[in-house]
Amino acid sequence: MPFRILHIASWYPHRRDPLEGGFIADRISGLAPYAENHIVHMQLKRTSGRIIFSRTTGDRYSGLILEAPFLRWRWLEAWSPSMLLRDLTSLDLHSFDLVVVHVAYPLLVHFRKIRPRIPVPVILSEHWSAYRMQFNLPTGHAALERMKGMLNGVDGLIVVSQVLRRDMTSFFGVLPATFVVPNAVREDLFRYRGSGRRHGALAVNRWTDIKQPMILLEAWRIFLHGHPGEMLTIAGDGPRLKEMRQWVVSRGLSSSVRFTGALQPSEVARLMQDAHLLVVSSRHETFSLSAAEALMCGTPVVSTPLEVAREWCSEEDCMVASGPTASDLARAMSVAFVREWDRSAMSARAAERFASSHCHAGYWEVLRTFIQN
Repeated sequence: MPFRILHIASWYPHRRDPLEGGFIADRISGLAPYAENHIVHMQLKRTSGRIIFSRTTGDRYSGLILEAPFLRWRWLEAWSPSMLLRDLTSLDLHSFDLVVVHVAYPLLVHFRKIRPRIPVPVILSEHWSAYRMQFNLPTGHAALERMKGMLNGVDGLIVVSQVLRRDMTSFFGVLPATFVVPNAVREDLFRYRGSGRRHGALAVNRWTDIKQPMILLEAWRIFLHGHPGEMLTIAGDGPRLKEMRQWVVSRGLSSSVRFTGALQPSEVARLMQDAHLLVVSSRHETFSLSAAEALMCGTPVVSTPLEVAREWCSEEDCMVASGPTASDLARAMSVAFVREWDRSAMSARAAERFASSHCHAGYWEVLRTFIQN
């Protein structure tokens, strides 16, 4: 291989959760035709659940996972440089052409301490939506000031949308050289299967507060008044899932809403190919991989008024609610259900933007620019 890239990932699939950080794994695996990739996976998280600690090494991979409810974010920020440096010192950093950090927080808060040890360009590849909400911290919080130093020592930035670029500009003020490359969608799985009859609506997410699950459910309850007998399929896991199930039962909607839990990509693809439309109820998105996957399947997207929706698609492909309420979303769903969609053309347009063969090549071209410079 003519090039070698060292990837430092805050999220990555692992034994306990093979779906964790799949979007990052896809970014890295897509570079296989162009470069040899070595992965340092350092996942440090404060959680509300069980304690997880594991150390794994393998072929061009080393992983350290530390998750526990008693951890404090400031501890993780402080520990990151020394823990990361311990992994990096086992490698010949001069043998790499580039270092790519996937997701800045918490690994880059004090990255300046070890940046002098890295003799090649460092690129940040960012996906996270937390910048818009200032990481859910009040203005003036001390942690925000620490976070605003995360780009110190970063030579370039790759983001998944113009919306994320604007969010990060607002947060940091000035960005290094920045490129937009959408997340890639596997065209072998997510593809248009023809003009067969479709049924119901689908929502796919990890169900957290920002995904507004109760807006989704209330919108579906309103929608059913005019469309009795339709089914909403909710895929994914997350901390709000138990509450969502209880709400459905308490409203007597168990025959109109079904939950699948977390699914493999092939299972999600089949649901999208059979669904009449995909519903996105989020308060904010920087991309939405599920929306891109649905469009690749020829499945139109109905969403809350998200800024990034205009980047996903045109009016030929999606229906954006006129306001943020459940009633607004229900009205948009009602219009989308009776509209005639050109699903084949929709899938073709999406493939031009999101197909993995296209996005992986674009991602590599950006990285090669930094290597050559």
